[in-house]
Amino acid sequence: MEGVYSWATAVTVCSVIACIVEILTGNSSLEKTVRFVLGLFMLCVIIAPLINIVTQIGSMDIAPEYEYEEDDYQIKETEIKILKTRIQQLVEKTLAENDIKPVVTLITINIDEKQSIESIQAAITLQSEDAEMVSAAEELIRNKLGIECSVSIY
Repeated sequence: MEGVYSWATAVTVCSVIACIVEILTGNSSLEKTVRFVLGLFMLCVIIAPLINIVTQIGSMDIAPEYEYEEDDYQIKETEIKILKTRIQQLVEKTLAENDIKPVVTLITINIDEKQSIESIQAAITLQSEDAEMVSAAEELIRNKLGIECSVSIY
């Protein structure tokens, strides 16, 4: 509330000063220029608090500091299981969109010593009546999903 009070006081004082300057200039040839300058001055006084508020908001920390621990970077077993399930669903959906029905879909995720994903591989088994679709299925998974794939017949 003190901020609003000080802003109102500043606007009032500047208005009084502007009136005094305008009275002192009288009907001179500079009257239009003086009014323009005083108008800009009043505009600056009115807008200045808004600029300060915007500047303060811009400099605020949105996210608090977080200290990452070594554990945060390691892939947990549950995360791997979830990832395998999601990739399996994605592979099966991609194959289903092309009328290929897998019997079994196995996903292998290789993790390196830094606990990063090194590679993802899919092993797909098709029924014997879908034997002609083996190469199409391999190519589809490699090209569309970027996953190494091997397809076998049941």
